Amino acid sequence: MRKYGRRVPVECHVDFAEIVTQLWRRRVWMLAVLALSAAVAVVTVYKVSLSPPGLHTKTIERGAAETQLLVDAPRSGIGDLTRDLDPLSARALVLSQLMRSDPVISRVAKIMGVPRVAIEAQTDNSALNVPQSQLEPGQGKRANEIAGETRLLRLTYQAVPDQPTVNVFAQSDTAAEAEKLANAAVTATRQWIADTENQQLVPDRRRTVITQLGTADSGTVNSGASRMFAGLLFFAVLIAGALAILLVNRLVSTRRAERSGAAELDARRTRAATRAAADQRNGHSAAKAKALSGGGKPSRRARRSS
Repeated sequence: MRKYGRRVPVECHVDFAEIVTQLWRRRVWMLAVLALSAAVAVVTVYKVSLSPPGLHTKTIERGAAETQLLVDAPRSGIGDLTRDLDPLSARALVLSQLMRSDPVISRVAKIMGVPRVAIEAQTDNSALNVPQSQLEPGQGKRANEIAGETRLLRLTYQAVPDQPTVNVFAQSDTAAEAEKLANAAVTATRQWIADTENQQLVPDRRRTVITQLGTADSGTVNSGASRMFAGLLFFAVLIAGALAILLVNRLVSTRRAERSGAAELDARRTRAATRAAADQRNGHSAAKAKALSGGGKPSRRARRSS
């Protein structure tokens, strides 16, 4: 049986060459699309000012705050060297999960005076297997990444490895509101634990003590627009413009072919009608001549000769 090799690469090269040829024929349009793509990319990254003329880097300002809470017992194990901190560390890990639960976040929303759906809370356990010497730089990185998030209010809880502490990160539109949000998260957690212990009649000596290690530190985080995003947007607009040019060119060519075909068809019909009319006239003339030669009146020349 005869086998034929695949010719897909050749077809791809032919198609690509045809595309390049069509775009080169419409190079004025491609230059316009290229200019538009560059303008969109520049506007994404920079703020254009006309007076005075210039470009200024766009910045996104978000409020961020951070605080820390200590999970302890009525008889503190922090100052007693004979006490084991592992149970408290395990409780801090569990607490970091419970702090994002609906009962706690509902209390935070009530303190902030916002709807429950306006607050998003999550737990970050990425530092549980990281040595403590590398944890602090990670906190700073987290604060810088907050600027890229766009929710109204956001809380992130992070349990510190091998320590009975939980880091609280807050994000909002302003630094003051982010600071209030971080403090409200600690207050709501403390209230929820106290209410739960009261309902279960937990003795005072066995209760959990939540201590906030200072008020929240807040500030404004600035982040410029991503140049990578601007580059992707540039190519996206460029490709979309090229596809639009090819589509319009295809539609115009199809329309012209339809008009040319219709004109050719009309011309053929006209020629056919003309030929039919001519044949009809010739047929009438032949029939008349035959009738005259068969028994009609003698011609003028014949009468003269006679």
